[in-house]
Amino acid sequence: MDDKAKIVFYEILLRRVMSQSIRRILFNINGEVRDLLTVAFIASLLASYYFSGPTGKADVAMHLSRVRIIMDCFPKMPRWNPYWYFGIPFLRTYSGLFHYSLAGLCLFLSLIFPSLPKNEIIFLAVKVYTPLIFALGAASIYFLARELGLPRSGSIFSSILLITSYNIYGYWATGSYPNISSLMISPVPLALYIRSLKWRDLKYAVLAGLTYGIVALTYLSNAIYLIIFFAMISALMAIRMPELLYIARRADQPPEYTLTLLKFALLTAASALATAAWWLIPFYTSVTASRSIVSARAHRPIEPTIIRPSPIEQLMWISGIRGFTSKTPGICHFALVLLSLFFLIRLWRTSEADGVYMAIAALFLCFLPCLGYRITFLPIKRAALFFSLFGSLAGGFAISVLLRIYDLILEKKAGDRRGRYRLILLVPALSCILASIFTPLIIFIKPFETSPIPPWNWNLERKVRLGERIGLDGGYGLNLVSNVWQSGGGSVESMYILNEFAYTFWYYIIHSRESACLPYFSRNYNIRYIRRVMLEGLKKTDMQGLYEISGFNSSIVEVIPKSSWLILHIGPADRYIQLFISTALSGETEPILVNGGSYLEEFSAEELRRFDLIYISDMNLRDEGRYFHLITSYLRSGGVVLFDISRIPPMLSENLMDILPAKRISKGKSNLRLVLSPLIKKAGTFKFREINETIIAYAEELNANAEVIARDENGKPVIVMLKKHGGYIFWSGINIPYLVMLSNDHDGARLLINLMHLFTFQTRKTGHSGSIRHGNLTIISTDEYEITLSSLSPDDAVWFKMTY
Repeated sequence: MDDKAKIVFYEILLRRVMSQSIRRILFNINGEVRDLLTVAFIASLLASYYFSGPTGKADVAMHLSRVRIIMDCFPKMPRWNPYWYFGIPFLRTYSGLFHYSLAGLCLFLSLIFPSLPKNEIIFLAVKVYTPLIFALGAASIYFLARELGLPRSGSIFSSILLITSYNIYGYWATGSYPNISSLMISPVPLALYIRSLKWRDLKYAVLAGLTYGIVALTYLSNAIYLIIFFAMISALMAIRMPELLYIARRADQPPEYTLTLLKFALLTAASALATAAWWLIPFYTSVTASRSIVSARAHRPIEPTIIRPSPIEQLMWISGIRGFTSKTPGICHFALVLLSLFFLIRLWRTSEADGVYMAIAALFLCFLPCLGYRITFLPIKRAALFFSLFGSLAGGFAISVLLRIYDLILEKKAGDRRGRYRLILLVPALSCILASIFTPLIIFIKPFETSPIPPWNWNLERKVRLGERIGLDGGYGLNLVSNVWQSGGGSVESMYILNEFAYTFWYYIIHSRESACLPYFSRNYNIRYIRRVMLEGLKKTDMQGLYEISGFNSSIVEVIPKSSWLILHIGPADRYIQLFISTALSGETEPILVNGGSYLEEFSAEELRRFDLIYISDMNLRDEGRYFHLITSYLRSGGVVLFDISRIPPMLSENLMDILPAKRISKGKSNLRLVLSPLIKKAGTFKFREINETIIAYAEELNANAEVIARDENGKPVIVMLKKHGGYIFWSGINIPYLVMLSNDHDGARLLINLMHLFTFQTRKTGHSGSIRHGNLTIISTDEYEITLSSLSPDDAVWFKMTY
């Protein structure tokens, strides 16, 4: 026998041995594993049929942009996102586990296919990830069904019902990847928690917390929803197994409290917190430390008018009568849930029915909008997904009961009636099962159209220099194809929550088309281009839909000389935003406003001397003595303080009262027909658009040395000046920034600028930055930046235009 024949012989022998081994292994695998492999295979086939890659929806590009950023930062894990919303913490938008897992898959595939460009690698990763996560969802709901006590047949049908629920496909098609990925994992912590209580095994409680932490790290809202169902399972198991709480004794003895359920629940919670701490701690610190994330808002977000649906209308949407939408798993899925309610009357005490109870709870959550209730920290529309999740358990329960009834009928000796019973039960049961599982989805829903990820946009990369930003509406996919910094990155709702400054820009430039704000916004955010919005002050570029701001001077890092007009704001964040917007509406590029937070005591006297004006919109005191020392020290250096306040804190010390122009303040209505002193007339005419009558503050008692420079039509002082310690202190009760912002009053905005200018420079020369001097910026990573500056003086300041 020659060598080739030997090779062929050994190959044939090896194949036979391998095939026999595989058959033996498969034969030895228990039934549940075979079931898991079967439902996972069906799920992956369905997912691959409907999704051959990412779709072209906006959320798809937004999530894949984050994946691309993670890939570029590897092996470092980005903590800061300079590309979106003028800069935000990277882990602030989403908890991020989905993005990191998909980025890891992309990096793995790039090792296998090193010649593929990045856009094709990301496309391939989504194509691979989709059937994997659907298969995991089918396996996890099977696991939960078995732990609830459903037979293998009911558990298999639960899996199939879940993976054929239309709204899960609809959400995946829109790009809600973290949401659905988290939903598919959600049954696992519930199943492990049930097993830990049944077996009294602590390791399953730890594993339940670990997997719950994974759910939270993938999509936090789903983890919050799960708390409701953890509580339901705990209550149901405590009713069914009282020994989880206490052991009953004789009638003359008190029960022995075990509190096993409480101990296991606390262990699960501790394990979950430990797992999720990887994200929770950075999330907490980013929210508390960032001044760009404010709790009080200067204005409400733009929202569509929400019409409360009637319960009947909502039922038609959820049941699927109105067709396939994001609110329904399918009409036959809903029918099986209704059928499970009928069987619940007889089997309500069994653990198998727990899935039905949870489906009822999820259905109730779906109807909360009809009752006018809102859960502020939960997206209530997502409740329909949990109805699909637990509705599949209810459907599996209904099918298993039907099959059991059928088996019992077949066992009876009913003579010639056996065939009739079999026909009566078989036809509706099988037709309902087959129709609900496969027919509607496959017949009425076509595979979702994929959208190739565009290649890298080198033209845009070459045109926009490092640190220059593009202002645009949305911007979901911009950073999927470029490293350009932008004003957007996601939805307006998330922008409003994450960064008030980015929302302000969107509202006034993109939504309201206020061209007067362009110069101020452009300088503050270093915005050079506006995309797809043409305004006065913009000029066309060689790229379609991209417009450049006229007279733009790129300065992501700007040197602020001593001659600049600097104003420090001390007070609530919403008052700072009002001042910022009012300044922008004037059409000027100065003054430069600095958000100093709520407390003056956080600054030193040396730092305060660098500002031309301290604008105080609320007196929040931590240390009265230090507050007095800082104000008097600043005044002795020739500084100017403006108290734009409508209240004076009670029990204020005599020292502080002595530096306030107004010692007692009241509120009242005014038409703002002001009588002005010669000094304040230099600022211009006090006339505000669309303001006929408003509430203002006026001084009832003045400081002995104070001078009234403006009175209302009733002769009450509304602007008062006091010279003290070599500086000037002004008090105003009008709150001009609010009046200007209320009606987008350009004339009122210019009046505000003139007034602050008059207060600041009445005894000194005018301040102005002159020509903009800028430094050089080098990005080491998304979290590290190197700034190179030259020819600095000790009095110069450096302005890095990134919100933080």
